[in-house]
This record gives sequence, C-alpha cells and structure tokens, in this order.
Amino acid sequence: MDSLLTGYLLKSTLIRLPRKTMNSEASFNDQVNKLITDILNSPATKKLVVAGPGTGKTTLFKKAINNSSGYENDHLALTFINNLEDELKKELEGIAKVYTFHGYCHYLLINNSALRFGLKERFHYYPPLIHLVIKDWIVTKTPSSPQFINEMRNLSEDDSVSYFTEKGNYYNAVGYDDSIYRVFKALSETVASPKE
Repeated sequence: MDSLLTGYLLKSTLIRLPRKTMNSEASFNDQVNKLITDILNSPATKKLVVAGPGTGKTTLFKKAINNSSGYENDHLALTFINNLEDELKKELEGIAKVYTFHGYCHYLLINNSALRFGLKERFHYYPPLIHLVIKDWIVTKTPSSPQFINEMRNLSEDDSVSYFTEKGNYYNAVGYDDSIYRVFKALSETVASPKE
C-alpha cells in the first residue's frame, strides 16, 4: 500500500504524490502523470504538494508554470534547501525565479525599504550575525543569552528579539532567520493595517 497514493484531496489542496517502490517504473510514471494532470486541472487556487525526492515535483512545477500566463518574473519557486535551489534554477531557467526562503527575504529587503525596519539601504547580509549578537548580549545583559533563533522562528515579540533586531540595525546587517523574521513582521503589519 506504501506505493499507492496516500492522500489526494484537491478541494482541501493537499496532494500526496506516490513513493517509488519495487513496482515498475512505467506504473510509477503513469501514477505521477495522472496526478500531475489532476492537480493542473483542479479548481483549487492554492495547492500543497507533499512528496519525497524523485516523485515529480519539478515536472509538476514546470507544467504548471508552462500552462499559466506571464513571464519569468511572474513565477516564483521557493525552497528551504540550498542544493534544491541550484537544481530548480537549472530546471526552471527562463520560466521562474527560484530562491531559498531566506534568499527571497534578502531579495525583498534589498528591493523594498519599507521592510527593513531600521536597516540602511546598503545593509550587509552576514549569516554569522547571530554569534556577534550573542556576544553582545553576554557582555551587556547576562552570562547566558536567549535562544534568539527559536524566538524569531516562533514569532516572539519579547525583549530578546527586539534586542536582536536593534543590534542588527546597529551593525546594519541581517542573517538567515532575522531576514525572514523582518520580512514576515513587516508584511504582517502591512496586511493588518492596509492603507486607505
């Protein structure tokens, strides 16, 4: 049963592609191609595809993009994985922009000053910023520092996250998690209080 489709709910937008097993390659490809066609023909405007490596996600993305209107700048593929970003850039070249989540947030911070919250236009992308801020905390606050990354990932608004963003502003730099945190917070505030 493992090789069969484990979940297929287009109306609730969850689609699970089948796993490869000892079944024939042709059978697996037939299953994937049928699912891709069903996904592309689905009336759902948002779709979540849950699938392991080698199950046809990139093929699905290519077909979905090619079946839609627009240009390369109109299509965006995001990933958490650096190596997958490189692979997707090759596969989707000319039809979509591809970024990691933190890379896309960095791009947004560079191109939209309203998202920067105190960073200057020519800020630095400095992933080791976390270590610098921890050292600052230990020197100025207490011998043990908060779990800054966990606090940002949990969207905490406590003093430790404020301290971190203030230090980032002081150094005019962002790292991975704080770039995502800054963009998320700025966009959340924009959605919460739209311009009239």
